Amino acid sequence: MAMQPACTDEHDAQDAHTHIGALLRHPAIWRARDRQDRPADGHPSGHPLLDAQLPARGWPRSGLVELLINRPGIGELQLLMPLLARLSAEDARWIAWIHPPFTPYAPALAHQRVQLEKLLWVRTRDDRETLWATHQSLDSGSCSLVLGWSDKDILASESRRLQVSASDGDTLCILFRPLAAGRQASSAALRLALRTCPEGLRVETLKCRGSWPAQPVAVTLPDAPGFQPERVTPPLPFPLPVRGNTSGAQQELFARAREKTRHVPSLPETPTPLPVAGNPSPGSSPRSRAFL
Repeated sequence: MAMQPACTDEHDAQDAHTHIGALLRHPAIWRARDRQDRPADGHPSGHPLLDAQLPARGWPRSGLVELLINRPGIGELQLLMPLLARLSAEDARWIAWIHPPFTPYAPALAHQRVQLEKLLWVRTRDDRETLWATHQSLDSGSCSLVLGWSDKDILASESRRLQVSASDGDTLCILFRPLAAGRQASSAALRLALRTCPEGLRVETLKCRGSWPAQPVAVTLPDAPGFQPERVTPPLPFPLPVRGNTSGAQQELFARAREKTRHVPSLPETPTPLPVAGNPSPGSSPRSRAFL
């Protein structure tokens, strides 16, 4: 029986090493030592401290992102304003709003340099229709960004479908969910928990594909006309008096209280609601302060 030359074994080992190396370079496989070598190919969030914590140095280009909040109106949309302004200016596709809890306020969005003609507002009747509309927007490939709001539990299979649809359609899907949803499994590439803090928002990374969760970071939300995110402020050292027939001392106390109250300037434009897909006359819907 003839003996195989030793060089054949070495050649096979080199081939195996080459094939393994090619496999490990697949984008679906991540190694911890690769974190520093990842390109900064994400959408800049407009908040340097937050960008430093995200693996793509910004919002992902595509895929599912979950923002977990305890209630709407804490500044979650103001956090996304730089992203909306960038995509509406640089991408010809739609930015879809799937059943936001309150009416978006067009003048304030325009003041933040968001191109209103790129926005598509979809109203649905229940959470099932919201997920369906979100899937349709992602599968169409005609949206650069899809914003969805869901108060109900989402099955793991639904989360997986959203992630796959967003990746295949080269679309970023940002889904707003309650904080309690953080205890459920999700296929989202990125999950962030948002809480109010004196600076603005405290952002905690719960899940980050392609990296490990970083330390929470405080993101400052500057005051802007039309945006009044709810913030944690210390209580006044004295009670506010009741309006009406008050004495001089009470009027002075009320004036001192007003000096400590933060007011956000209003816009000169007349409030006009955004166009609605599928349901006209939305002007009677209430507006959240964060949606102004």
